[in-house]
Amino acid sequence: MTILDLVFTAYNIIGTGFSIAGGINHAIKRFCQTTAEELFKESFVKVVKQYASDFADQTDPKTVEVDANLLDKVITSLKDDDMVQFTQLNESEKIAKITTLFRNCIIVPNHQLPNMDFERRIRPIIERVIIDFYAQLPFKQEAFNQIVLEFIQNDIKNQDDAHTMLTGLSSKIDYVRNEVAQRLSADIQAIKDDTEKIKNDNKELKHTTGATLDAVREIKSLLDVNTATSIESAVAKEHQEQIDYAQQLLKSHKPATAFELLEALKKRTWKEASDDLKFSILTNMAAAQFALNNEEAAARLLIEAFDFNREDEKALSNRALAHLLLGETEYAADYAKQARKKNPSNTDAHVILIGISAEEEPLDEVIAKVPDHLHNSAQIAYAISNLAKQRGNFEAAKRWGETMVEQGNAPDFKAAFATILINQVLEDNLAVGTSQLYEAQKQQLQRAIGFLTEACNTVSNTELKDYRAYW
Repeated sequence: MTILDLVFTAYNIIGTGFSIAGGINHAIKRFCQTTAEELFKESFVKVVKQYASDFADQTDPKTVEVDANLLDKVITSLKDDDMVQFTQLNESEKIAKITTLFRNCIIVPNHQLPNMDFERRIRPIIERVIIDFYAQLPFKQEAFNQIVLEFIQNDIKNQDDAHTMLTGLSSKIDYVRNEVAQRLSADIQAIKDDTEKIKNDNKELKHTTGATLDAVREIKSLLDVNTATSIESAVAKEHQEQIDYAQQLLKSHKPATAFELLEALKKRTWKEASDDLKFSILTNMAAAQFALNNEEAAARLLIEAFDFNREDEKALSNRALAHLLLGETEYAADYAKQARKKNPSNTDAHVILIGISAEEEPLDEVIAKVPDHLHNSAQIAYAISNLAKQRGNFEAAKRWGETMVEQGNAPDFKAAFATILINQVLEDNLAVGTSQLYEAQKQQLQRAIGFLTEACNTVSNTELKDYRAYW
């Protein structure tokens, strides 16, 4: 049994009469320039490190390691395992067996769990490894072409009767429909062209092959394009888990780590990724770059993401933000208004329109354009407070700043409010010049120091520490 046999059979992807493992393995070597074993090892190490905290709560997750030598030995030892016996197990039993095989490859220092409990804890990790491994496999048209062509070529070598061979292939169509056909691309003609090259001088072969491929086309036409296979569902789940994890990292003020994770996901999935996945990857990469003060890079990513979701209000407001970051205020206003038209309560659109409002437009009129129910939004309050500060209206800036820190707990909000409190005191030139601060001003400065301290403490042990030095 090979590693491909093991992971495919875990979820009943391989049928008894027709295995896709051979073709996929060939496709991995051809299109990925690696082997199934190496891909599996990469997935194993990556997932174990990424989810170490899920099963290593009694030790530092950073100390969890994978024994590479033992992992190699386990993969090599699979050749001695009986494939038939493994296929007779139910799905839960298969995963349990795989967990038992690979559990010793994971080194968790000082854990005191009994073997049974430990295996139960790491079982979801093993399942994630399989899902991550699936995500890297070339299931698309090229791989399927290779499978069909190899099947035909091998049978031509072993028998002269092409009609008998193609009858054998036809008998596998039901399996193809249930397990592989949904992965065919629209280019069925590619298979037919390649097949004709194998036996151009055999008209009967070409005719029968064409009929067989027409049958495949007919099957494909019956498929519901919205129906995902178990693999597709698992892969989509794994991709969403990666996006969710990146968003957690962003909320934990770890934008550099989030960007690295998203960049790796982009590299691994981009060729076959859906537009929705591409949009999610790029927008979250932009959020990471924005947090790292790389505003131009963030803007470029948001503009790139827009092409994958052009009608969505979020994409429109993101595009508006991108142009604002690039100093292109006319474009920013246009896209923000489009987003607001789709959803009058789009907070991001209103934030952008507040930020680029004309200098001669009174502050009250700017505020009046924002629906009343959004006035308690921390983002809206921040935008109005910042605009008021820019115009030298520190009373209004402070008033809206109060709403901002009441409704939002972000360190950037606290730092911005502290700046307003300090600037308002500094505006009193007489008091500052004579060092005769009123008691209320002293209290305001103490309050500003408190907010700045909270903001700095929040990011002091995070990746944002070096990117918020200006506080």
